[in-house]
Amino acid sequence: MREDGKITVFLLDDHEVVRRGVHELLASEPDIEVVGEAGTAA
Repeated sequence: MREDGKITVFLLDDHEVVRRGVHELLASEPDIEVVGEAGTAA
């Protein structure tokens, strides 16, 4: 959590549709910021 109270999130999932959906869901929350995403951990 940052000093301004926002929660930062990095999304990691191998299914692009899932990542996209979760990203849209989280982006609609004013206190959450998606800072990046990836399809693999490699």
